[in-house]
Amino acid sequence: MKEYQLIYKKSFVQELADIIVAAKLEFDDEIKNIVNEITCDVMNNAGIHFGHPYYNSATMAGIYRMTLKRVAEEYGVEFPIKKENKDEAVSSWWLQA
Repeated sequence: MKEYQLIYKKSFVQELADIIVAAKLEFDDEIKNIVNEITCDVMNNAGIHFGHPYYNSATMAGIYRMTLKRVAEEYGVEFPIKKENKDEAVSSWWLQA
């Protein structure tokens, strides 16, 4: 999940919460099940990189992003995208504590 936040500048959980609020829903078992089903479907269709016979952290971040896009689509919500802040300094993950 750290990789997701590093790449997209917002946590997966916060983006999921934004979608739920925009759809005027409450987080319940139905939404959990839909998110799990969509995640499994996305993972089944995701590829792995040659030489890495597993999903690395960047691939998992992409899977989570595709999941959020499909959840937003499922509920008729425009997927929230953070506006870039040109003045925001971004450091590499390995330099962060």
